[in-house]
Amino acid sequence: MRKIYLMVPVKTLFDENDKIQGRSDSKVSETAEVPIKEAKDYLRKLGEIITCVSPQERAIVTAKLCQISQWRMEDYLTDFDFGVFEAQKNFLLPQVSRTVPDDYGDFFSSYGYGGESSSAVSERLEKGIKNHIAKLQNKEADLLYISGKHAIYSFYLHHREQDGKLLPASFFTPASIHTFTYSQGKFNYVASAVFSQTVPVVSESEYYSW
Repeated sequence: MRKIYLMVPVKTLFDENDKIQGRSDSKVSETAEVPIKEAKDYLRKLGEIITCVSPQERAIVTAKLCQISQWRMEDYLTDFDFGVFEAQKNFLLPQVSRTVPDDYGDFFSSYGYGGESSSAVSERLEKGIKNHIAKLQNKEADLLYISGKHAIYSFYLHHREQDGKLLPASFFTPASIHTFTYSQGKFNYVASAVFSQTVPVVSESEYYSW
């Protein structure tokens, strides 16, 4: 079994200005470093870890702020593509699912908006991570992937225990780290570290109540 860590990038100007941020990119916020000390301490305790990052500026800056010495860029880690909604105000995001808030389904891909579906984003990350693992030739190090908030949340929605308590997208805060296990071709959500607090999930079916 291998542990997979998905890290949300640090805060950007789009975050501060309440704008939709997926494939579009923006400069990091002046307060981007606020959670970094705790994130660095958390990563340091993980031991040997192999890191891949999205080619987006916010992911690269996150790796640099965390003082990760070696990492490689991977296109499959690019954040959710919201099509024509990119860089618009967040209030325009639809509420398309009553049972799973912030799961946009195929809204952005099927109505002429030029974006991706939630399942396609999750599958993109899953395929990319699996291919990366296959190339490691059984090297036992755990893996860190710095992607984007919406991409990571889509991945989480498709790899969590369905009867567990659902984490809202708002829980996937800047610099937060979300742990999954990978075994026999399957991913399972385990826990989240949200800075400046760490919220453990005891098991895959017992979720912390917040």
